[in-house]
Amino acid sequence: MQRITNNWNLKLMALVLSIALWSHVRGEVNPWEKKVFSVRLPHNPPARMMLVNEAALPATVTVTLRGPRHTLAEIKGGGLPEALPLNDVSTVVNGDISAQFDYSNVHSGQQMVPVKIKVAPSIEDLVDVVDWKPRTVNLALDQATSARFLVQPQFTLNSTSGYRVENVTLMPDSVELSGPSNSLGRVAKVRAQVKPQGLALDTTRTVRAPIVALDADGQAVQGISIEPEEAQVTATLLENLITRKMRVAATWQGTPAAGYHVTDIEILPPRVTVRGPQRVLDKMASITAPLNLEGVTTTVSRRVAVALPAGVTPVGARQVLVRIHIARAVLNEPSPAISSQNADHAPARQTSDQPAKDAKADTAASATGRGADESAAPHEQAAPSAGAAALPPPAGNR
Repeated sequence: MQRITNNWNLKLMALVLSIALWSHVRGEVNPWEKKVFSVRLPHNPPARMMLVNEAALPATVTVTLRGPRHTLAEIKGGGLPEALPLNDVSTVVNGDISAQFDYSNVHSGQQMVPVKIKVAPSIEDLVDVVDWKPRTVNLALDQATSARFLVQPQFTLNSTSGYRVENVTLMPDSVELSGPSNSLGRVAKVRAQVKPQGLALDTTRTVRAPIVALDADGQAVQGISIEPEEAQVTATLLENLITRKMRVAATWQGTPAAGYHVTDIEILPPRVTVRGPQRVLDKMASITAPLNLEGVTTTVSRRVAVALPAGVTPVGARQVLVRIHIARAVLNEPSPAISSQNADHAPARQTSDQPAKDAKADTAASATGRGADESAAPHEQAAPSAGAAALPPPAGNR
């Protein structure tokens, strides 16, 4: 016992020096440092609630730790000195550090919610949490609700496209919508949007169409979950059939007898109402009434069926009365002969059944009138066949 107490002051000094030396060596080998880590921030809302502004929330939290160099180095994801830019910070992936929202006092609506940082028990006694950013986040929470809505097909065809759809079926005809109660309350209709590119003319096809929830203004409601997300739509694509009044132009084959020529043309009625695909009618300037004038010597008056392209049908009578006046050529004056080439420009005489105001009435009655340029030329002539050249006027007195 006396040996222990002998020179106790020297022994105490030696112990202090030993501890100091150990601390110095340890500090040199494993010094305390500050390092910055990027930690994932999950957005899991509490039960029966949903995050309305989840897209605007931060995905990570920047955490600054202080501890021994070796301990900080063992934290997975690495760490960088505090002075370096935060965008160079690595992400912790093994759960040594975790971050989460503190939902203990949340309610529906917007609020500032604190962010909590937790360090794993294996290192919590070895390191200190110096700081983290952000410490609070602005959250918008709402009650989670769900409802079932009927689905209707929506085709991206407008009134001027020239097409329509028929025989439409939809599978499924209803979907389950879930989301924040405020967002779900804005849903006015649910549509399966079908693009016409997936359909074929005069053919029934089935296509997959995405389902969208729309508000009263036709805008998509965001933040809504739709189950299922697609529908199968079966439809037949058809061309629109429209009604239009078309000018009638007389055409003929052959030529009158020698010494005779065409002097005038009358067509009653001058316009015929037809029905057909819009794309076909848009390409038609007029319809033709064909006759044969080979060898005639007198005025020809016949009821003729107008020539119509495939898919175009007349509304009412298809026949028109065509009267072509034939006269003998006068030898001592120029001939006003009209050939099949210039029949469209010949002055067709009006009768008592054909008042001048017919042009305006025809335009008003037409489904999509051709405008003033049609009425400017009363007749239009198709290309003549071989041998339809006009008889030339006489050169003078014999």
